[in-house]
Amino acid sequence: MMPDAGWLGLTDATSKRSGGCAGAAAAARTASRNARRVVNTWVFYIRWGLIVIGMKVVFCDVDGVLNNPSCYSRRTDCTPADPKCVAALNRIVRATGARIVLSSTWRMDGIESCNGRFGEWGVVVPIFDMTPQLDFQPRGHEIDEWLKGHGGEIEAFVILDDTANMAPYLDRLVLTDESRGLTEDDAERAIAMLNQGTQS
Repeated sequence: MMPDAGWLGLTDATSKRSGGCAGAAAAARTASRNARRVVNTWVFYIRWGLIVIGMKVVFCDVDGVLNNPSCYSRRTDCTPADPKCVAALNRIVRATGARIVLSSTWRMDGIESCNGRFGEWGVVVPIFDMTPQLDFQPRGHEIDEWLKGHGGEIEAFVILDDTANMAPYLDRLVLTDESRGLTEDDAERAIAMLNQGTQS
């Protein structure tokens, strides 16, 4: 149950004016006590992530963003990421407080598996969510569908991807070079876009 302004008891305070000073004082104490309950409840909801106000989001691809062709020349037990690309992503989320929403086809492995990979690579925050999988739809439409479900929560967002099929959000795209992945210059652009606080 979300906090209800009716807990304040302000109507009750008004109705008790006829009871004199004692009644008004009692009503005021009730209103004050109930106001503290409302504040404490909102703090609980915000602290535990049950509501999100002014959230910033990075829609993150993997191939061509966190890795590049040079990564696949390394001998490793799992698909590698380029440490420089990971460092650039970490810089974005540290500078803006943004949450990561995975938009890559890697999300088909599930959020738990992907979070394991991100942790191995050194990404400093877990994946918050993943975009829906829409058959035969471009990635921009999948991002649009996710945004429609979180309309009142989002302050700003960027898309990190090495492909440009992001309509209707081409203006929010930081297009990476698949031969290099996410660079410091890309990170600068993403930080600036997120800190503008707009979704133009």
